[in-house]
Amino acid sequence: MRPHPMVATTRPRQIVLAATAFVVLAALLTLGIAAVIRMSSGSAAEPAGSSQPSQAQNDAHAVETEVPPEQAPAVADEVNRLRGSQPVATHIFSSRSRIAGETSLQPDLYAAAFVKELLTQDYVTPRSDLLSWVQAESAVTTEPEVVGLIPSELRSKWAVFSVSEGQAPPVPTIADWTALGLRQGRTTVEIQRVTEPVPWSTAVAAGEISDPGVTAREVTALVTLHTTQAGIDKKTVTSVALTLNLEGPPALAHWGFVGVVTYDVVLVSRS
Repeated sequence: MRPHPMVATTRPRQIVLAATAFVVLAALLTLGIAAVIRMSSGSAAEPAGSSQPSQAQNDAHAVETEVPPEQAPAVADEVNRLRGSQPVATHIFSSRSRIAGETSLQPDLYAAAFVKELLTQDYVTPRSDLLSWVQAESAVTTEPEVVGLIPSELRSKWAVFSVSEGQAPPVPTIADWTALGLRQGRTTVEIQRVTEPVPWSTAVAAGEISDPGVTAREVTALVTLHTTQAGIDKKTVTSVALTLNLEGPPALAHWGFVGVVTYDVVLVSRS
C-alpha cells in the first residue's frame, strides 16, 4: 500500500474549515472543489453557433472559470468515473457482520470498528463481499458541506467509491486483490487511536455544520499484510491514518458510514 495523495493544497472560502480534509469526495479534492459545485448543476450553456460537444467537454467547459484550465478536464473525468461506477448491492456474507449494539451508538467506537473491519481483508475471498458490507454500513447525510459538492444522483455510490477508487484506495483494485489472493494474502489490524479532527470540531463550533447527525473521525492503526511466497511467510507492517465522515444520532438511530476522505499509509517494517 502507498500513501494516498488526497489532501488539497488550495480550497475556496465557501467550504470554510470543514473542508480542509473532511467534507468532499476525496478523489476530487486535489482538483478543485468549486468545480464540483458547478458540475453538480449541469453543463454550461452552449455558445451560439458552436457544434455539439461531448459530455466530458461540457463538464470541462463548465469548470474552466472555477479552476485552472489544465485541471478542468481531470475534474470532469473524475466525476464521470463516479457516474460510470457500478452500484453495489447491500449484502452481508457469513465472513462479516453489521456493526451493532453499543458500538453502533458511539461515534468513536463505530469509527474504530468500521475501520478495523474495512482494513481486515482476506484476499482469497471475493472483493465484492467487502464492498457489499461497506454499502450495508453506508448512511446518507443532508449536510451541504459534506454532500452538497457531489452530484445528487451519484451520492448513493459515494461510500463504496470512496473506499475503492483512486491511486491507492483502502480496498485494493481488482487486479491487486487477485494478485494478493494468489499469495494467500490477508491483513490484520490493530486500532491505535480515534480522534475528532480539529478543523472539523472548529467548523462545528463556528456553526458551519447544519446537520446535527454528521461528524468526522480520524482513525490511526497498524495494518499487517501476511503473504506466502515460495513457501515462505512474509509480513509487511504499515501505519495507517484514515479520516471518514459518519452520520448518526439524532438524525439516525445508530451510526453509519458516509465516506472516506483521506487515507495515508506509511511503511513501518518488512520481514
